[in-house]
Amino acid sequence: MSIRSLSAISLALVMLCSAGCSKSDSASGAEGKAAPGQKGAGESAAAPSGGGDMDAAKALLEQFLKPGVDHAALTKPLEPTAEDYKAVFKEEAAGKLESHYKKMWSDPNAAVKPNDGQTQLLLFSATTEEIAAGQGDGPNFPGGYKKAVEAMKPGVRWYRFKFVKPGETIGMAFDGLTFVNGKWRFFPKPWRGLEGS
Repeated sequence: MSIRSLSAISLALVMLCSAGCSKSDSASGAEGKAAPGQKGAGESAAAPSGGGDMDAAKALLEQFLKPGVDHAALTKPLEPTAEDYKAVFKEEAAGKLESHYKKMWSDPNAAVKPNDGQTQLLLFSATTEEIAAGQGDGPNFPGGYKKAVEAMKPGVRWYRFKFVKPGETIGMAFDGLTFVNGKWRFFPKPWRGLEGS
């Protein structure tokens, strides 16, 4: 049996145990239906760092909806490394964006956070190519991505999310979440750091 097979089996066992051992997600207030064309944050058994798919993104982001959590402490691990910038952005843009985001990441109070009453998650996912072509969930990303997509490497899956009140579609909106180098990283509004390029 190969190491890759053992890793896959181990991950499957962890996810299976999580599904059987976890408490109901209903306590977090994250259940409910999303508006047509949007994906709600239904229940998920995936561990927050289990991979870069939609279920893992939901599991990660649902942590921010739990009452009493330290949002700054949950946000800090999303800070990209120099290698992460280079993995998702083309060379010139990577350095420029790393400099741009330094101020945000040096603020100890920087936090992804819902407003009061926002207990549900809406989540969108698109690759660089889908954003460029306006396909899939690409149209749900902010218009600034039309500019930023030229600086993004192909094949990267990006996530946009909103924390909303039950039954609503407007709320605190964030974008630029991606899974890179085995970690979740956050590059919000990348076009702002590329302006003047």
